Amino acid sequence: MADHRHNIIYKLELIPPSYRGNQLRKFLAFHFLQTCLLLNEISNPVYPTVRDIADDKYMKATYLKILMHKDDPNYSMLLVIIKLIDFVVGNEVYESFSADNLISINVLMQLLTRIRSKIPRIGAAHKTGKTILHVRLMNHIHILDERWGKGRSRDDALKKSKSGVK
Repeated sequence: MADHRHNIIYKLELIPPSYRGNQLRKFLAFHFLQTCLLLNEISNPVYPTVRDIADDKYMKATYLKILMHKDDPNYSMLLVIIKLIDFVVGNEVYESFSADNLISINVLMQLLTRIRSKIPRIGAAHKTGKTILHVRLMNHIHILDERWGKGRSRDDALKKSKSGVK
């Protein structure tokens, strides 16, 4: 990975939001996520999904624990990792939040909760001059909580409507 991590995010955002563009974005985000977490073994599935990243190999990666260290969290790198996870999850309502993916999305939401609990309050970030990075990270976590929560509730509503429960 020769590019700076922020350039990778910008390049992924340039891919058009079409069916094939979403597939390409997920595949590249999955690959970049593995390299950002400094994993020794890189896996290469045919089509990476949220189930592939909701694995202990990713969620308990040593480098992720180092990035979340409470004394000096790396806000910038954590934001990149969260954005890459978001690209892999995707935002197609029926595909991303299908019943098969909900368990994995719950695991990822637990990761967001863990990151949020490890990040110190904004006062500590202000003392180190990292206020903007802190706000951007916490804002993106909040956005994902909202979007993934709505995706899960849509799937629950769909199940209820199919079963006839009101």
